[in-house]
Amino acid sequence: MNEWMMKEGIMSRTMSFIRRIAVCTMCLCLLSVFGGCGGQQDAKRSSSAKDSWSSTLRQKAEESGVDPYVASVFKDGKISDAELNDVSERMSQCLAKQNITFKRNVDGSAKMLNDSSMDNAVVQQHISECGDSTGYDMIDMYYQEIRSNPQHLSDAEFRKAIFACLKRADIINKKMAYEEFDDLFTDNIGKKSQGDNSETAWDKQFKQYEDASDPRYTDSNGAKWQACMTDPTHN
Repeated sequence: MNEWMMKEGIMSRTMSFIRRIAVCTMCLCLLSVFGGCGGQQDAKRSSSAKDSWSSTLRQKAEESGVDPYVASVFKDGKISDAELNDVSERMSQCLAKQNITFKRNVDGSAKMLNDSSMDNAVVQQHISECGDSTGYDMIDMYYQEIRSNPQHLSDAEFRKAIFACLKRADIINKKMAYEEFDDLFTDNIGKKSQGDNSETAWDKQFKQYEDASDPRYTDSNGAKWQACMTDPTHN
């Protein structure tokens, strides 16, 4: 029996598809990341971010070609836990037809067990097809986005928040500049998105934090890495 663990993080956010329009200036976003400004301004930004996510979901629901089920979830501008549980069940039922057991964990990860001798490539194809046809991939992605990025930061701003979080957690060298971090990230994403799974400079430096099979990996640093990757503005 083979097992896969799928975790939401910066890779899945960026490689899924380009989304999101920045709704705050760089100044306000950096203040959010580093805890600046007073309570009244924070409340206004929080309200604005919620409105922005709501608007994003409603707009997505009205786009042509969007799956009717996804549209029905997005049309009210929010994704409830009940709706996420429902689409997770749809995903589970879809994969069960292919003898694959699916379970979504509380932390946002998903565990899949291949209950047959199916080739790994075939299993991954079924996972991809079910994720698309059930609406799970899109709904879960936005659910995770809203939870981990309540300020509705743009991709570039979110990466800067991750960079700042990793520095606070002493995961990356204090002397590393953001431009170097961004270059490593961009190169890694570019190669992985084209199916090139060879080791990148990103892998050499950061695999020890994101891959539990790496001999340098520790639970402590792994937890810090996951926290910064999924929710950098709160860690």
